Amino acid sequence: MTNRRKVALVTGAARGIGESVALVLAGRGFDVAVNDWNADGAEQTAEKIRQLGPKAIAVPGDVADSEIADDAVAKTVAQLGGLDVLVNNAGISGMSAITEMTDEQWHKMLSIHLYGTFYFCRAATPELIKNKHSKIINVSSIYGQTGEANFTHYSAAKAGILGFTKALAKELAPHLTNVNAIAPGWILTPLQQDVGLTQQQIDDLAEQVPFKYWAEADEVGYLVAFLASDEANFVTGQVYVINGGKPIVGI
Repeated sequence: MTNRRKVALVTGAARGIGESVALVLAGRGFDVAVNDWNADGAEQTAEKIRQLGPKAIAVPGDVADSEIADDAVAKTVAQLGGLDVLVNNAGISGMSAITEMTDEQWHKMLSIHLYGTFYFCRAATPELIKNKHSKIINVSSIYGQTGEANFTHYSAAKAGILGFTKALAKELAPHLTNVNAIAPGWILTPLQQDVGLTQQQIDDLAEQVPFKYWAEADEVGYLVAFLASDEANFVTGQVYVINGGKPIVGI
């Protein structure tokens, strides 16, 4: 490997968890490629990273398009010199009763979360395995473990990411490539507005968390930064829950 900074590619990084992950990694010395469907938002995050010192590029596009994944990885390698860490974070939210859910809602949710994770992992793997202990970190959710009423499409997509992560970890272990997932609980991001939660609802839900508050997105970034570091070289195939101690239970 040439003498360069380590390089990370983060999807869905124009705002929320993805933006925080990209900025935390930049603060730890990574050059970062920023993906998001929002091209202006991706460039804004990239500019924030440049102001911190590392290099950054925007590689915008919809993760549900396999050609976007191929192009993002190619541009990352060409412009930043390689690829050491892939963070699959891009996602959407949305509520719907099963009897009212449309085909389009179901397909869109799985395409962005599960298909997007697959497309970027497939595109990135040939580059990642060139480097000892490169990292893949997939963002799932506690709903991928517990399920949630009116979130069947979201829960299914996030559960799929967990199974995919564990299988890929075994597949890439001979190449010394680490593959892990994180399962955030209630994190303060713009997604709460996307699903229409009021401040009172957010406060009420916080009462179910032992710490009695929702985490900030940076706290997820710190966990990702650990999993992206050499300190996590012997960690693979794992799911890290970050939810303030709320028990992982179903019904």
